[in-house]
Amino acid sequence: MRQLLISLGISWAVLAGVAQAETRTLTITNRSGAEIVSISGVDKAASETIISFTLAGPLPHGESDDVSVELGEGQCLLDITFTLASSATIDQPGVDLCNIDGVVVE
Repeated sequence: MRQLLISLGISWAVLAGVAQAETRTLTITNRSGAEIVSISGVDKAASETIISFTLAGPLPHGESDDVSVELGEGQCLLDITFTLASSATIDQPGVDLCNIDGVVVE
């Protein structure tokens, strides 16, 4: 009986952790003057956690597109890096993804 309760407790903890993940959709508006080829973020609370954004393809200058990102519980504040076709990067530190619907890259 005790083993069963421990197993149930562990299963509940695992399920609770999975249930806390949230997929957010953000509109990225590219005003950088170059094509954006990838987007990544680093969780401000846990700097070793890299967060990948799903970008359908390169995003040309002057265009907008929706991207998806999966955030864990409490993962709101990110340092975001936009990589351009030239391999140059644009950093936007401290972006609160839980309270915005989009990001303008300049």
